Amino acid sequence: MYAKYKLEDVTRDTLEDFIVLEALPEAPSEINRFMNISTHFSNLLSSNVAEAPHACEQCINKLKIFMNNSFKGAEEEYMDYKHFLYQLKMESFKENIKDLKKQLKDLLFEEETLKLELNMLKEKEEEINSKVEEQIKINE
Repeated sequence: MYAKYKLEDVTRDTLEDFIVLEALPEAPSEINRFMNISTHFSNLLSSNVAEAPHACEQCINKLKIFMNNSFKGAEEEYMDYKHFLYQLKMESFKENIKDLKKQLKDLLFEEETLKLELNMLKEKEEEINSKVEEQIKINE
């Protein structure tokens, strides 16, 4: 997921989006660090135009270090987050399985109860049929 970000493509907006959208707990401090690097770069440029190429190189080096560290941390955070979601889903699945097992047990019990009732009704039917046959014999 993070491979789509290249250093030359990163702007302040993409960095803020990246940090904020990934909901990293350190997002405010990461944005502040980026802003400090940008401010440092601006100060170096405005203070001495002759040193601008050196300032650019210095800022780019700081930015590279910052970005490498941020992306490594973000990737670890992302993997931790994915693992947390996986664990959460597994817990949910386990709960669903427990609920389904309980429902199955209840349904099996209900099925047994209905079978017993059916057997009782069949016995009553046979008893009534035998009484009806007896009565028919008596009436003849």
